[in-house]
Amino acid sequence: LLVIGVMDLRAMAVVAAAITVERLAPAGERVARATGAVVVGAGLFLIARAAGLG
Repeated sequence: LLVIGVMDLRAMAVVAAAITVERLAPAGERVARATGAVVVGAGLFLIARAAGLG
């Protein structure tokens, strides 16, 4: 959190919220997997955009 937070306070808040939801949700593992899938998808989108594909 510290590394992300130094760069952008909003990003740190999003990560903290995701961690909180994962811990408090009855199906925390499913939430963690869904969060991971969203992050991987966002990363692929950013790579494609940087490569000029999107």
